[in-house]
Amino acid sequence: MYMALGAPLLSSIDSEEINPVDRLQSPSLEHWFGTDHLGRDIFARALYGSCVSLIGGLCVSTMSTLVGIVIGLLSGYHRRLDVVAMHVMDGLMAIPGILLAIALMALIHALKRP
Repeated sequence: MYMALGAPLLSSIDSEEINPVDRLQSPSLEHWFGTDHLGRDIFARALYGSCVSLIGGLCVSTMSTLVGIVIGLLSGYHRRLDVVAMHVMDGLMAIPGILLAIALMALIHALKRP
């Protein structure tokens, strides 16, 4: 986490800079993880990628917490909404996770077709 937050301080190399002369180099003191086929520094790209992943994870966890609090408050206040929420949760808990993942992937694939 600290490396992701300190990415600009830890890497002096731009993660998007293309340098064809330095392409496909092995790890060295200049490029700690080496370079890719376009000459970009892999260490810098990993640092900046971890920063994006950290921000995404924090956003998702914050939004799910807020939605859960709202649903919990509304369910505690309205008894009929509590019954509906419990039926939805019972239905979701009855489906195995892998089957749900397969069904969601099939749905996404069906929606992408023209």
